[in-house]
Amino acid sequence: MVPLVLLASLVVTIDLRSIDAALSARVVRGIEAETAAVWRPYGVDIRWVGGRDRPAVVDVELTAFVERRALPPPAFARLFALGAVRLHVDLQTHEPIWISYQAVAALLDGRPSDRRMMATRFQEFADIEMGRALGRVLAHEVGHVILGAPFHRPAGLMRARFSADELAAPDRRPFLLTDVDVARLRSRPNSEPRASNPEPRTPNPDRISARGPS
Repeated sequence: MVPLVLLASLVVTIDLRSIDAALSARVVRGIEAETAAVWRPYGVDIRWVGGRDRPAVVDVELTAFVERRALPPPAFARLFALGAVRLHVDLQTHEPIWISYQAVAALLDGRPSDRRMMATRFQEFADIEMGRALGRVLAHEVGHVILGAPFHRPAGLMRARFSADELAAPDRRPFLLTDVDVARLRSRPNSEPRASNPEPRTPNPDRISARGPS
C-alpha cells in the first residue's frame, strides 16, 4: 500500500467541465490539486486542459463532467453514486467520467455536526473540503480507466465505497493503490486509448458509492 514512484511517467490529460454545478475557483483548484496528488506518487502526471495548452505527448485523454444532479442510484439500499465511468469491452475506449456534486455535498453534509462545524461556519473551509472530496472521487474514476479495471478492490483507492470523513480529511492514506493495482499499472499496455466522447450521455456502472448518513 506504500506508493512507489514508477520509472516511466504516464501523462493523462483531463478536460474538467461543469454542468449546472456552479463551482467556485477554489473548488476547481481543489479538484485539480487532489486528483493530481493522489496519482503523482505512481508516476501518473495529470494535466488539465480546456482553454489551456495540451502537452506534446499524451498517453490518455479524458473528459470529466461535474454535474449538480444525482447519478442513477446503485442497486443497494442506503447507498448513492458519487461518480461513474463506462468502460467498453476492450477496456481502452471509454466515455466521459461523471461526478455528482449533489451526492458528494449530501454525503459531507450528513456528517455529525462536530465534524462539519468548520465547513458550516466558513465558506473557504467548505470549498477546500468539497474540492478535496470531488478530487478523490475523480481520482477513483480515473483509476478505472488507466488501470483498465471495471471492478473494485477490497481496500485503497479502488474500493467501492468511501465514507464522508475519508473524503473530507487531509489524510490521503485511504486513497493509496494496493500492491496489486501498482503491479497492474506497471504492466499497463502502451496502446493509447481513444479520446473520451465529450457529449453528455447517461452513465452506467461501474460506480463508486458512499454509505448514506445513519
